[in-house]
Amino acid sequence: MKFLNALILLLLVSVTAAGSNLNVVTFNVDSSANTYPHRVGEIIQQLQRPEILALQEVDNEKDLAWYTASASLGSSYRYRYVMSRAGRKSEPDRLNDHLAIVYNDTVLRLLETIELETVRSRPDTSSFGVPDTRIMPVLFARFQHKISKQEFYVGNVDLKCCSSGEAIRAHQARLLVEWISRTNVPVILTGNFSIVLDPEYLTNITSTAFNRLTRTLKWLKPANPVKTLCDPHYDSMTDHFFLKGGLTVSDVSVLFEEDDYCQQNRIGGPGYRPVSAVFQFSR
Repeated sequence: MKFLNALILLLLVSVTAAGSNLNVVTFNVDSSANTYPHRVGEIIQQLQRPEILALQEVDNEKDLAWYTASASLGSSYRYRYVMSRAGRKSEPDRLNDHLAIVYNDTVLRLLETIELETVRSRPDTSSFGVPDTRIMPVLFARFQHKISKQEFYVGNVDLKCCSSGEAIRAHQARLLVEWISRTNVPVILTGNFSIVLDPEYLTNITSTAFNRLTRTLKWLKPANPVKTLCDPHYDSMTDHFFLKGGLTVSDVSVLFEEDDYCQQNRIGGPGYRPVSAVFQFSR
């Protein structure tokens, strides 16, 4: 009986400890022919079981199940996932680019999911632009934190890439801000924004998309700004966190900042560094 009581107490303490902080990690898993899911899983296993894992460029649900299992390895927590419908590629030589949110069901209750379709468009003279299904939506998940009962959204983005996509990203940012402004709970917006920021020059940012986002949301600058894109030709932070609402932020960091991390891309590892943000709830 004493052992049973001790076990129950241990479980309650574990759940409470897990629930006091909310660790959110964004990670572009880089679906491509030379990226292997088991290598990505090895990186996810080192993330120390974040409560939420926002993934971009997920090829298929089998890979996503592997990533989810990797997140929960060695723990008693239940991890579940949601994946966007959008992201399937029709070209036979291209892998899919789904968005996904993996979450710790032990401490979080999923309330709803939304694929924001309005951002799948190119700008014109109208408010919503011209639809373009080649562009990704934003995957939102609304959660309730089981201990504090705090509700919040996590939005996972993969905005239009490359220098030629700046006008589209600015259009997407405007539509995103309009939607987020109507929400009545805090919003954590993260993912691959394709907004190229040089880690050494983070003042006077000229990106229209970035500046539109920061009119409504706060950019959470990493404590250790280093490039997240493993490309020797670019010093680029493309993966970010933005916040709207009353959550306390205790840490934002680019993970695996050592130089040899990107060398794993040559043996099937992902081509991006994960970024972590830790939030706190009142109980």
